[in-house]
Amino acid sequence: MLPTKEIEEYIDNARLAINFFLKCHQWDGLTRHEVDCWLENFSDTLEGQYYSIRLLNQLLYYSERDMENLLREGIFHRVLGKKVLLEHQLSKNFKTSQQELEFEFTGCLEKALFVPLLDSCAPHESGNQISRILVNRLGVKPQNVIFTQNITSLHVSYENLIIVDDYIGSGNQCRDFWTNATVNDGTPLRVWCSGNQVEPSYVALIGYVNSLHNLSNELPDLSIYCIETLQDEYRVFGKDTIYWSDDAEREDAIAYFKSITDTQGIPLFGYNELDFALIMHQNIPDWSLPLFWKGTTDWPILMRRKNSYE
Repeated sequence: MLPTKEIEEYIDNARLAINFFLKCHQWDGLTRHEVDCWLENFSDTLEGQYYSIRLLNQLLYYSERDMENLLREGIFHRVLGKKVLLEHQLSKNFKTSQQELEFEFTGCLEKALFVPLLDSCAPHESGNQISRILVNRLGVKPQNVIFTQNITSLHVSYENLIIVDDYIGSGNQCRDFWTNATVNDGTPLRVWCSGNQVEPSYVALIGYVNSLHNLSNELPDLSIYCIETLQDEYRVFGKDTIYWSDDAEREDAIAYFKSITDTQGIPLFGYNELDFALIMHQNIPDWSLPLFWKGTTDWPILMRRKNSYE
């Protein structure tokens, strides 16, 4: 660890930064009370104060506005924008007015179905939130946002089906969804798309790069887009991590947090042994560190999940 004076200076500066994030609503799903209660878990020692505040100070937090911008980038530029702006302009030898492009894009948007990712036949935690952003902020018509079980023969005239999700950790939800999802009459979604010449795409706002690579290889019939990718350097306890000053501090941090999680009876690592520190507007994935979201009777959590107290 750093000398005591440097640790105390770091803690003071980090608290100022965190207070700023809260005051300007960059962390719009957290309150000062929640942050203070969580930090109190580690207040017994200077070591605990340092490691916890260092971890929190480097939290990857995506606000609702961040989500909107990423979703706009994914839908308007990566998927439909490419189809309109490139293919249409190529067909016109790049002699296309802005008004004509906007008209073409509107038509393309109206022929696209948006499907929030489902988890075990129930809306994923962020499904409703993404649907609301699509309709209220991005101009997608409500009838174009649909769950797979409501897709019928009335939708065969659509050209694109876009599965939208907030983040990819292990990739298992995407993998299971594309393999098992069915439309209204029981036809597998991937078969329905193929049979009706509907082009399927999967758009995730944030994703772990290794999982994205695996998904692209495993699901060749699904175009996968991820707007921001997380490399191994953003894994809190990995060898390439940016969270700690050096390997010695990383090892000390692992030992410290493991002693805490062992005492509280919660895992050190998240789902599929992942160890990210990420929150996306009032929603924290289970592949973020459980010490953020897994609660006990005497362990205040930073943000609640549906299974925080299971």
